[in-house]
Amino acid sequence: MSTNSLAAIACDWWTGLLETANQVGDTKQARKLCERIAATEPNNVQIRFTLFEQARHAGDDAGMERALNEIEGVAGKGAYWLFGRAVSTHRASEGQKGGRARSIAKRRLGTADPRTRGQPNLAAIPC
Repeated sequence: MSTNSLAAIACDWWTGLLETANQVGDTKQARKLCERIAATEPNNVQIRFTLFEQARHAGDDAGMERALNEIEGVAGKGAYWLFGRAVSTHRASEGQKGGRARSIAKRRLGTADPRTRGQPNLAAIPC
């Protein structure tokens, strides 16, 4: 068996464990598994977006920024990056009434949402 096929088998196994960790709510283990998959698959933008989402749910602004930088490195400033940046900008504007940051976030969310294949998702931001 080649090294590549062993890495692919291990990655499939980690992905299965990741799904299980997510189902049982083990966020710490899920993050570790995502990081392991990301290290094995350097061009996998979806796993980097998953890391972004995990950081967002944990309230980890630095983790969100790290994931966005990785997303940009892998896929450029496409749908995943635009949506992540909009969510990040919106998060930074929480607690403010109106304001420039919220307006920018809404515009960015309207640009691309990777979960809806680029269709606007303005409902994601409460007004």
